[in-house]
Amino acid sequence: MTCLTLLPEDASAPGREAVIVLSNEAWQSMFGGRPDIIGTTIVVHGFPMEVVGVARKGFQDISEVPRDFWAPLTMAGRLQDGPDLFGKEHPERLDIAGRLARGQSVSGAKAILTAWSQRMTLQLPDDRKAVAVLLHSKATAILLTPELLVAFSPLAVAFGLVLVLACTNVASMMLARATARQREIGIRLSLGALRRWPPSASANLKPAPAA
Repeated sequence: MTCLTLLPEDASAPGREAVIVLSNEAWQSMFGGRPDIIGTTIVVHGFPMEVVGVARKGFQDISEVPRDFWAPLTMAGRLQDGPDLFGKEHPERLDIAGRLARGQSVSGAKAILTAWSQRMTLQLPDDRKAVAVLLHSKATAILLTPELLVAFSPLAVAFGLVLVLACTNVASMMLARATARQREIGIRLSLGALRRWPPSASANLKPAPAA
């Protein structure tokens, strides 16, 4: 299945391009994963739309609720209730998500957007003029999908083996050290030494010569 996306020309005019991109989950559950779904027409909220693409498996946008499809912004007036974004009644708020350009800081982007919004609302009444913009990070979190777990499983196994080998080596070194000092400790105990010496006292003691 070719994963096509919406193009800029799909939103060149309100209602001009009645196209839609399905999520992979909706394609599988609602249309049985039909390989010929591209180019077919489906009805969404009573409006016929042409399927131009299917998103790859596991893809989701930054919205909190998973979506079944994506359509051009110019189709909002026909696909959902409320005022048309391009009609006589404009909504008071429009959420826009974007990426910062390379080398662009958050403060710089905020200053540019503030100046733009103030210029665009200059002719509106004072109570509707823009005074500032608010930016929120909507960075997509990495979901622990089965595919991701399978991809990282060799790394996790390798890390576990290295950890086990390191623990084994440390344990072997400690056992070898204890075995080598067994005779020394036996002589000390026969002379009346304590099993545990204070650091200040043991620092000046030297092993007794072997008998």
